[in-house]
Amino acid sequence: MEYYDDDWELSPANAHPLARKRLIQPFLWQMADDASPLGNDTGADTLVYFRYWRQGNRFLSPNRFISRLLSDWQIADADWEMLDSQKLKRRLKKQWTHIIIRDEVAIAVAFAQIVLEGKLDAEVKKKALLAIQRQLLDTMIDFRNWSYKDEMVERFTAMQDILSQDWS
Repeated sequence: MEYYDDDWELSPANAHPLARKRLIQPFLWQMADDASPLGNDTGADTLVYFRYWRQGNRFLSPNRFISRLLSDWQIADADWEMLDSQKLKRRLKKQWTHIIIRDEVAIAVAFAQIVLEGKLDAEVKKKALLAIQRQLLDTMIDFRNWSYKDEMVERFTAMQDILSQDWS
């Protein structure tokens, strides 16, 4: 995927009015924050690529973007509903980057669409909510060994609440 950059920056001033109204937690707007959906490395790159892709694909489902980006990054577009802790534990030993990047992409696309368009595609919403559920599993929390675990749980819970709203 071609890299695209311009002077646009993530901020409430540049966001859709509905996003400005509902995304009130400051961490959601942080571009250099690993605990932000659009501020970690994957999220920031996903936002840039999604903005560019959306210019020529306004009427396509953002789910197609997810599939394309994951393919470009050689990340499996599979196992979205994997929430079984034992299965997850086994997969993390072999494919932890695939699981974490896939989850970060889904969450980032969901928030990118909200920020840019004030709406959320149903399939992207489903994938992002499953990704957040997975990130909140004890197995994943233990694996990630965050030094700021409580903050991460709080932020993922806030993201889950936001994405669970009606964005149609």
